[in-house]
Amino acid sequence: MKKWFKPIGIILSLIIVILLIASFFPAKSLLVLGSFLDGSNNTSLEIDKKINSEPVNIAIMGFTGAGNNGAYLTDTLIVAHIDPTQHKLTLISIPRDFLVSSNGTSSLKINGVFWAANEKNPHLFENPNFSTVKQDLESITGLPIHYAAIFDVETVRSIVNGLGGLNVYISEKVSDPNLADSTGTGGYFNLEPGWRYLDGNMVVSLVRSRYAKDGDFFRIKHQQQVLLALGAKLKDLNFLTDGSKLLQIKKDINGHFATDLNNNQLFTLASIMAKIPQTNWQFSAISFEEPNPLLMSSTIATNTGYGYVLIPKAGIGNYSNIQAYIAKLIN
Repeated sequence: MKKWFKPIGIILSLIIVILLIASFFPAKSLLVLGSFLDGSNNTSLEIDKKINSEPVNIAIMGFTGAGNNGAYLTDTLIVAHIDPTQHKLTLISIPRDFLVSSNGTSSLKINGVFWAANEKNPHLFENPNFSTVKQDLESITGLPIHYAAIFDVETVRSIVNGLGGLNVYISEKVSDPNLADSTGTGGYFNLEPGWRYLDGNMVVSLVRSRYAKDGDFFRIKHQQQVLLALGAKLKDLNFLTDGSKLLQIKKDINGHFATDLNNNQLFTLASIMAKIPQTNWQFSAISFEEPNPLLMSSTIATNTGYGYVLIPKAGIGNYSNIQAYIAKLIN
């Protein structure tokens, strides 16, 4: 697979942060979470009966945001499957180069679907159109996509800095000459294997880097490492005494995210996650790698030349093997 030189950001969903927070605290702390969600001392949030009794699927999408290359391409796409009866969380990453449509002269990859539906939307974070991307993800995964969330890269930076940094295990060396070292040395971004304590800027660089033979899947692995580190960090928080940190994070990310989940639904998801042990989390990615090679790389003609894409091994538009893999994964 070719090396990638274009720096691309990844977004760790506020929803996942809220769920992670809830999973490490006793049920009584959910009352405090209620205040966090509705921005008041009102703890009258109610459990959503449907979400509390049936599996729910959430599309979590992230882009770098204004001022960056490919600012509104959702290069982070995660389908979160939360099963309240099996007490299980499954996070399925969809690679950004997954081809969803082609007419011979132009093509659309999954990372362009959200922007294609919102390019003329002047209120992206106030009233995002999730319908098209939900439909495409449903076709690919075979799962109903009930809800969605969108974030820009400042969400990642604010969350990590607000928590005082993350202790992340780096499984293999990361060295990217296309990303500057955020420590001010004037060099390029470089991390040796082992445990590394990273601030928000360094975490953003870590999850932007695709300078490796595995490209997007190199980035996806970092995403999983950061989520695990985030969970470990939250274990050490006291929800009552550290509430000011969470409220500051909420303030910092205002205007940088949107979701069609309401507060009652978020509250319900948090209560479900409080019952899911971390041992019941599983990460997966739709990829071309063993032991489940579901995709293959290809090139496709566009109006500007040829573009790199990933397509199902079964053929363009044939998602049967992917759907069967996901069905087995969540059951």
